[in-house]
Amino acid sequence: MHLSKTMMTPDIDRNEIRIRTFVEGVKPADELKLQITIRFQGELIAEDQYAIRRAEQLRTVGLSDFTDHGLGRLWSPEHPNLYEIEFRLIQAEAVVDQVSSYFGMRKVSIEDGKLCLNNRPYFQRLVLDQGYFPEGILTAPSDEALKRDVELAKEMGFNGVRKHQKTEDPRFLYWCDRLGLLLWSEAANAYEYSEAYVRRFTTEWQEIMERDYNHPCIITWVPLNESWGIPNVQMDRRQQQHGLAMYHLTKSLDDSRPVVYNDGWEQMTTDLVTIHDYESRQAVLEERYASVESAVQAMPANRRIFVGGAVYQASRYWYRSLAALPSRRASGRAGVTPAQRTKRISWSS
Repeated sequence: MHLSKTMMTPDIDRNEIRIRTFVEGVKPADELKLQITIRFQGELIAEDQYAIRRAEQLRTVGLSDFTDHGLGRLWSPEHPNLYEIEFRLIQAEAVVDQVSSYFGMRKVSIEDGKLCLNNRPYFQRLVLDQGYFPEGILTAPSDEALKRDVELAKEMGFNGVRKHQKTEDPRFLYWCDRLGLLLWSEAANAYEYSEAYVRRFTTEWQEIMERDYNHPCIITWVPLNESWGIPNVQMDRRQQQHGLAMYHLTKSLDDSRPVVYNDGWEQMTTDLVTIHDYESRQAVLEERYASVESAVQAMPANRRIFVGGAVYQASRYWYRSLAALPSRRASGRAGVTPAQRTKRISWSS
């Protein structure tokens, strides 16, 4: 028997970490115990031990080190603080399995139309990262190459990346956690819609979320992008329902992060209204995104921002506690000041 998986969810408001453990091969008569030890930079923070009576169990561990509201030990790109955690599976006073890992105490939320990190409005400066490498196309030649990509993004002034049409090597996520780089996690999409695609993609997306759930760097899930896999979503009710199903499936598995219905355009229920606009003329962009109302009317790439059009969607989806983010563009910053941008949007190149 062994510890097959853990899922750790930080709660900075309650100063605790919720830990869901999965033990392979456990039986009620095994008299197993799980010992958890949490440290921060070598300092002992918390210890816990409890009986394991079933394969999946949930435990909440309080963190006693949150002095000054814990602000000094929260995770962010500027301060990528990580807690070390060790699990020991014990039977008859003998350690039968041992796992070492880490977690970051951070919170992602949307308040008053602003994306917040650790309860404070946070301006994202993201770069679109397709994850190509000259040596292996989609395969990095080494761990050092993955680390260097993270370092280069930070050196160029970005605080995050939107990983595009690729689920990256876990080592890349490790370095984002360690060095401090936000990540929008996006799936590679199909070209056309089919029942076979729905079955395969739904399974694959759940596996992606399960594998990467514990990484504090991930702040947004993006199951669909630019209507790929759902090219007729504007008119096809099945494709609309598939997009909604992916949104709600993602939220049912992880309600601690925002979820984008369909990054770029033709959106329905979504946490972030994201817009891909490849217009290069500054004056056009300034007029198009001067207000929420004008943005809803826009048709970048001749696609509506919402399925059903602006009038239909205004009452159903837009006026919620959402954040509007031009998440991809080919132009400059449309002449708005940093103070104006911080009010409601973030940018990605």
